[in-house]
Amino acid sequence: MSDFCLPGPPRVAGLRVRWETVWALHPTHLLLLPTQVEAPQLAAAESMGVRVLVLAFSRLDAIPANTRRIGAFVGRLPEAEALARSFEAALESLPRVRAARTAYVLWWTPPVAAGPSSFIGEGLTRLGLEIGPPSPKEFPAHSAEALLAWKPEMVLYPSDAGPPPFWIRSDPGIRFIEVPADRWNRPALDFPAALKALGDALPH
Repeated sequence: MSDFCLPGPPRVAGLRVRWETVWALHPTHLLLLPTQVEAPQLAAAESMGVRVLVLAFSRLDAIPANTRRIGAFVGRLPEAEALARSFEAALESLPRVRAARTAYVLWWTPPVAAGPSSFIGEGLTRLGLEIGPPSPKEFPAHSAEALLAWKPEMVLYPSDAGPPPFWIRSDPGIRFIEVPADRWNRPALDFPAALKALGDALPH
């Protein structure tokens, strides 16, 4: 879950839930990703009267939609509505940059790139960039040969991915840009700010 949702108790889980830690806190509400849902634990939550909300954040429009759902879930819909509207307004005001074939590579071995339908791909498309290599998947793995064959003009990569390896760094036609992983790799309410910072730095 994003740290930029409504203020509240700290997160006690990453992608894998530590259920003993969760139950030790005696929660009244649980927010889970679809991959975190476990039938025995849901049954336990129901037996204890714990309310559960399952959220998927893979698409860009899911960020404000789920912010509203969280607000309704915890009884703070007005605050959530304000955050969601601010997010949507920030997306609408993004700059348009000069079109370029762009890959966002999350890690290098194997190369995994954000697809056009991922929240990252959708955000970069709003800037006017062409996102690839094309794939119906949100975060597909590619071979090094396939990534190079698509002939990207620009490759973005998060700061936790490490530097580009030689097989792609040696291509003189590619511009490489490192971006902060904590602002790009999760679908958070400050994602439009990360997009704007990139857009302001690119040719228009």
